[in-house]
Amino acid sequence: MNKIGIIGVILALIGLLLPWWEMDLSAWETTNGKTIRTSASISVYLYQIGSKNFPPQTIMIDVIPFIFLVLPLVLISIGLGIAGCLVDDEKKEEALLILAGSLMILSTVVFVFILQVELLASPPASFFLFFHPERATIFTLVPVPKVGIFSNGMSTFEGISMDYSSYLYVGFWLTIIAAIVLLIASRRESIYRRIMEISY
Repeated sequence: MNKIGIIGVILALIGLLLPWWEMDLSAWETTNGKTIRTSASISVYLYQIGSKNFPPQTIMIDVIPFIFLVLPLVLISIGLGIAGCLVDDEKKEEALLILAGSLMILSTVVFVFILQVELLASPPASFFLFFHPERATIFTLVPVPKVGIFSNGMSTFEGISMDYSSYLYVGFWLTIIAAIVLLIASRRESIYRRIMEISY
């Protein structure tokens, strides 16, 4: 069993369950010396869009391309990685692990491309809910600005100030690390032989 490859597969499985991209919002309003704050977030998984303080109908990012284009690549990569770790043939092991690592890297490239297309077309959501617990109207619909894959900024709307940031999240980076580990695992025998040659 290729133990290095197994580590790569485990990292990929963990990355699959975590968000790959996230946008965080923090909004506040100061009235009569009292500051009210509301936070909101959008998390993009490969199989769903998670959100906080965003009504589901306001989410503008379409999860379908991620489900049909990125998720299969990751699942196939994990399957190839498992097969490569268990096969009892050095050449097949190397080929399977190289293919698994390469497809995993491809999945991250496809993810970034699809996400960029989505973000260029529209904001991640049309608005989020800012709560006013002491008013007759308990919330205000605050428009969400357009963002990039990586962004950081501030905006205002009807006296409400808002900080926002967006970034590639843990699931994405774990998948890249998993791909690198699988590619290293594919050279396990070569590395082992090189170490033995040097030691002797």
